[in-house]
Amino acid sequence: MLYSGKTKTFCKGLCILGSKPMMAFFSMIFFNTPAIINMARAIPNFVERGLTIYLAVLMGILMFLTNLFSFMTAFSNPGIVGQLQNSLRMRTISNLSETREMDNYHLTVRGAYLSKIKFCVTCFVYRPPRTVHCNFCDNCVYGFDHHCKWLGTCVGALNYKKFIWFLIFLNTLEICNFALAISHIVLVAMDEPGRTFG
Repeated sequence: MLYSGKTKTFCKGLCILGSKPMMAFFSMIFFNTPAIINMARAIPNFVERGLTIYLAVLMGILMFLTNLFSFMTAFSNPGIVGQLQNSLRMRTISNLSETREMDNYHLTVRGAYLSKIKFCVTCFVYRPPRTVHCNFCDNCVYGFDHHCKWLGTCVGALNYKKFIWFLIFLNTLEICNFALAISHIVLVAMDEPGRTFG
């Protein structure tokens, strides 16, 4: 199978990098740095007071799961429709020029239903239903939802669940990060009653 868009494949197609794979690393730095800094400042204060360290363990688990699902979303196949090799492309172009316009739809029978599929002039394939051509990755993606600029890849039918889990763990991590910051401020304020934060 040929993915000739802006994606790069590794491990025989098991690992697929989007059009901007470095965005995934920058995003991971962006959402991990505040949590690490906050944990480094607040956790020692909690340990000094004999308070529980379970919040640090929870934040560590959330950071691990957030990073795991970020990697799984960014480096997995979103549902890219394979493109034709060059020899088949030329034959397809000549057949299309003889029979019909390239922008026309083609009717196919899928079970008991009649489906309309469109020919993609960029990828030279007939796109299955619910398939959209992504201009960022330059590939047709089945079940295309959107192109995530934060992860640098498309979100499609094959990585949509991973993306939802990434969002759930990221939001939970940031809520815990906010709660840790507020509790740290309250503990510091209780130590020094006359201190103002401003």
